Amino acid sequence: MGNATLVIGIGNRYRGDDALGCLVVDNLRKRSWKGVDVIEHDGEPASLIELWQGYSSIIIVDAVVSGAKSDTIHRIDLGKRVLPKHFRNYSTHTLGVSEAVELARALGKLPAHIIFLGVEGKRFTSGERLSTWLKQAAEILSAQILGEIQEGKDCL
Repeated sequence: MGNATLVIGIGNRYRGDDALGCLVVDNLRKRSWKGVDVIEHDGEPASLIELWQGYSSIIIVDAVVSGAKSDTIHRIDLGKRVLPKHFRNYSTHTLGVSEAVELARALGKLPAHIIFLGVEGKRFTSGERLSTWLKQAAEILSAQILGEIQEGKDCL
């Protein structure tokens, strides 16, 4: 470890739009940067909390279902606020990012800088293909993350 920033792509490659985080990780792994680690994760809360310990900045990417338009990209600073209630049951994870963040906050294990990037998904059935919009969103998020890390911004 020893790196300042960790990018976590949450998802499941075999459940349609839930593969978004995995695609962003794939895109970001094509580049290497000093001080940045990139990891694919299934969203299980206890291991997420353990995973981000020791990092000063975390960026989490996941597909969501919040009722917003399908082309919506959400950006939430989780150090300053909780995920909205309508994000609590997003994606295909029974327990996930929201629960991990709030548990870490309660235990005093939440990193100082933690950003959530969520994109509205539609298809989460096993074996479905990723929607065209989510493929485009993976490219957009990858470029945004890369640009902001290269600029040296304090956790996006």
